[in-house]
Amino acid sequence: MTENQEHISIFAPYLKHRGYTVEEQIKLNQPAMEWLKQRFEEEITEEEAKKRQEDWERLKEIIDSFRPEGHKLFRKLCLFFAHNKSNYASCCSTLGCFS
Repeated sequence: MTENQEHISIFAPYLKHRGYTVEEQIKLNQPAMEWLKQRFEEEITEEEAKKRQEDWERLKEIIDSFRPEGHKLFRKLCLFFAHNKSNYASCCSTLGCFS
């Protein structure tokens, strides 16, 4: 048994969301994928869009507040995309890293 397999077997009871095969994982992902599809297709008001954006900004602040200085998640993602010559502006507007 490899080290990775040992870790998986130790944590298996706590990883109910993890499939043991690709097919099983796809099946386990279906409810989340359906929920996400509904969110993308949903018509929302301007007010709801603004509220969701505010909630997203607050969530980013909360997540990064627990990370040490110099290891902020959202800034790091944008710098990664910029370094790899991906569309930096698109990354930042999607993630809202510097807004």
